[in-house]
Amino acid sequence: MAPPPPSLAPAPPRRSPAERAWTPFGLAYHMVLRCAFLIALLLATAGTWRWPEAWAVALAQEAFWFPVGLYLLRHDPGLIAERARALMGAPPGVAAFDRVLVPLFIATTAAGYAAAGLQRRLAPPPAPLAPATALTAAAALAAALAGVSWALLSNRWFSGVVRLQPERGHAVCSAGPYAFVRHPAYAAWLLQAPAECVLLQSSWAGALGAARCATLVVRAALEDRWLHQNLPGYREYAARVRYRLVPWLW
Repeated sequence: MAPPPPSLAPAPPRRSPAERAWTPFGLAYHMVLRCAFLIALLLATAGTWRWPEAWAVALAQEAFWFPVGLYLLRHDPGLIAERARALMGAPPGVAAFDRVLVPLFIATTAAGYAAAGLQRRLAPPPAPLAPATALTAAAALAAALAGVSWALLSNRWFSGVVRLQPERGHAVCSAGPYAFVRHPAYAAWLLQAPAECVLLQSSWAGALGAARCATLVVRAALEDRWLHQNLPGYREYAARVRYRLVPWLW
């Protein structure tokens, strides 16, 4: 069968200005800025650039986020735009609790990295990590970053804030890791925080990491209740996937 004339062929879907603003160059620019900020925060507070573990923690994150971002830029630019809107300012319909918890999560995360750097500068130098401990912590960090990436690639409504997205056809996601727990990215972040503290050898960061994890647990509980009330089909999904963060536990 011959293809329809060009004038009758369906036009490709129009991309929003926010989607058109993101290009591979723009994504790379954003990632470089993010990585530079994290490295600068760690090394400036530590007072030295000779800290291999800090470089490793920062570069490991970008090693996961950049290819994930490139994939989404090609296959789901709407998700990139949604997350950008959440980053640059709260879009409409954000849950009230998230206006407090998102800044708190960002603050505890940044403060944890700064605390690790300050401990590196002010406290006596720690003994080198045992190879088995370093490898275990590195594997845990890689597993955590892979888990967040899997959740992001599986859920096209993975916004940076809790809100309904009717303009994007928001529905329940039960694919990928969401078949096992209802908030898999949070579960992965709960693993990332202690792994980074071990690699950076910082008990000071560990205290702030505990606050970061507590924020995630509270957010998971509030978000879960909010989704029960606001997202059609979520109650049925929660009846099938019983656990929020950890299978057989909670």
